[in-house]
Amino acid sequence: MEKIKKKILITGNLGYVGSVLTQYLSEKSYKITGVDIGWFKNDLVEKENPKFFKQHYKSFSKITTKEISKVDYIVHLAGVSNDPIGKEFKKITRKINVKETKELIDKVSKFKEKTFIFASSCSVYGFAENNFKTENSKTAPLTEYSKSKVKIENYLKKKRVKSIILRYATACGISPRLRLDLVLNDFVTCAIKKGEIEILSDGKPKRPLIDVLDMCKAINYAIEGWLSKKNKVQIYNVGSTKNNYSILQIAKKVKYNFNKIYKKEISIKVNKTSSKDKRSYLVNFKKYEKTLKSKLKCKNINESIQELIKSINKTNKIKNDFRNSNLIRLNKLRKIL
Repeated sequence: MEKIKKKILITGNLGYVGSVLTQYLSEKSYKITGVDIGWFKNDLVEKENPKFFKQHYKSFSKITTKEISKVDYIVHLAGVSNDPIGKEFKKITRKINVKETKELIDKVSKFKEKTFIFASSCSVYGFAENNFKTENSKTAPLTEYSKSKVKIENYLKKKRVKSIILRYATACGISPRLRLDLVLNDFVTCAIKKGEIEILSDGKPKRPLIDVLDMCKAINYAIEGWLSKKNKVQIYNVGSTKNNYSILQIAKKVKYNFNKIYKKEISIKVNKTSSKDKRSYLVNFKKYEKTLKSKLKCKNINESIQELIKSINKTNKIKNDFRNSNLIRLNKLRKIL
């Protein structure tokens, strides 16, 4: 007897994470419906070819209860995606990340058997340099983006929607719709295009990293039931404890790998006069690691760097002046909004 395929609805499936997730889950023969407004649909640096897949070009706010009734899982990736965008477009961040996401949750709440998988962020912890934050630590968001994540987490608890909240480390790694406004991706591109890694801060802030493919695996673990418990709402810090680094340490890792591949030294330029970046945190991922045990095999930072070097060298769509390109999300949204 043929196994019934799980039906997954992904919001934001044409974004940085969503593009990788759609391909990854389609290879597992899930039936996937993608809902995306299409802001970044043409910003491809690699081809994609998902199977078992249906695409809707619309805002997730237009998803109907009828559409929700036909799926088993709702994976919510869509939203304003980082701190600089949240700072410049506060009203839009609140509208999309909070108001419209709450409205989507209200629709999902009508179906007790549906599971809502929410992409949150470790940035909800705010400043936490001196101790490793766990899922039980108090949240202290510093930015519009991270505040929006906390508001939705709290709303899921209030509505008692069956949900799994994934507090992701800082994303990195290759994607068909590459983002170059992420710290590791930016440093690798700097090394290739400029022969120098330019750190915009003093290099001291701490960040845990996670490869985008490992972010997708976490969603699959949630779908397969490996992260589900008796509680209605489950929260996991998603990443690897060994992948907590300072910004300067990340730059040095890129320099090491660049030298290893090209036998060529590059310099690291630190902005010693920059104001202190309070977005600095160390995160404990032991709950996630212990839950999955032998199933969990996260990429290390060197693997992500080497894959990025290969991918960026292969494409002709990344220019030397990449920080002014559409691969920086803020630049693209300034043209759209």
